[in-house]
Amino acid sequence: MEPDGAASIGLWRLDDEVGYESAGWMRWLFDEKWHVPFYEVTSTSLAEGALEAVDVLVAPHGDAETAYDDLGPAGRRTLREWLADGGRFIGIRGGTELAARLQLTTARLEEPTSDVPGSLIRANMARGPLARGVGDHVWSFYAYDSVMRLTDQESVAVRYPAARGRNWFVSGFERGAEELGRTAVVADETYGQGRVVSFAGEPNFRGFTDGTQQILWNAMFGGDPAPNAASTEATADERAAASKSARRLVDYDGQLVITVRLGAAAETQAILTDYGPQPDGHRLDRHTVRYRLDVETAEDNPFVRHLVADLAPMGSDIVAVRVP
Repeated sequence: MEPDGAASIGLWRLDDEVGYESAGWMRWLFDEKWHVPFYEVTSTSLAEGALEAVDVLVAPHGDAETAYDDLGPAGRRTLREWLADGGRFIGIRGGTELAARLQLTTARLEEPTSDVPGSLIRANMARGPLARGVGDHVWSFYAYDSVMRLTDQESVAVRYPAARGRNWFVSGFERGAEELGRTAVVADETYGQGRVVSFAGEPNFRGFTDGTQQILWNAMFGGDPAPNAASTEATADERAAASKSARRLVDYDGQLVITVRLGAAAETQAILTDYGPQPDGHRLDRHTVRYRLDVETAEDNPFVRHLVADLAPMGSDIVAVRVP
C-alpha cells in the first residue's frame, strides 16, 4: 500500500505498563508490514513541542488516566490547539478514552455487561474515506472493550448490526453480546479544522486483524469525510458528557474476570477470598455478578490454575472466566 498523501506520523505510547502491548503491535505494523516512518511521542515530549513535526497522532491502547495526568495543563492545551488547527488524532481503546477525557470527542464509553473474552464480530461499514478497500462489512475483534455510543449517527463510520438480526454474526464465545447491537465500532468526527477517529476496540490485535488494519490505514492516510454540520457543531455539553462517562469506566487490563449467576455469588466470593485480597465484585444485572482480580498474567500468578479448578464444580453457574 502507498499513502494517498505525505503525512508525518506520531506514535504516542500512553504509559509504560498497560500500553506496551498495543504500542508494540503498532510499531511492528509500521516497521515490518507497512514500512511507514514515524516519530515516537511521549506525554512529556508532546507538551514540549513534539507535535510541531506531526500531522497524524496515533494513540494506541494504554492507561488514559496516567496519560491525562502526565500531559498536565500545558500538554492538554497544546494537543487541543494542534488538533483544532488541522491535526488528526486516532485513538484506540485507551487512546479513545483519553480523547473523551480531553473532550476531543462526543463518543460516550460504557462498561460492558457482556462476556466476550476475545471474539470476532461482524460490523457494517458506512460510506466514507474509512471504508476504502474494506467493503460493506468488516470483522472486528472484541474483548471486554467499552461500549461506544454517539448521538450524532452521521459520525459513526463502523457499527455493529442489530443484535440477532440477519447480519449479526459472532465467531467465538459470547454471553450477552447483543448489548453491542447498533453501537459504534469506529467514530469519525471533526474538531475545529482537525479530525478525531476513535476505535472502541483494537484494530491491530496482535498484528493479525487485517480488515480493521485497513480502516486504520485509511484513518492515517485517507481523505477527510464530507463536512458534517452536526459533528462540526458538537456542543461543549456533549463533549463534557463523554468525558464524564469515560471517567466512570472499569479497567479490565490485567484482570482475572469471573462472571457468575447470582445464586453462586456467595460461594464464588468465599473461594476467591481464600486466594488472597478481597475481590472486586459488583452486580451486572438481576441475574449475574462479576468479579475482578488484578493478576496481570497467569504466568506470574500460578494460583490462577488452582482457582479455576476450584470454580469448575459449580458448572453452569459459572458464566465466564477470562484469564489474562
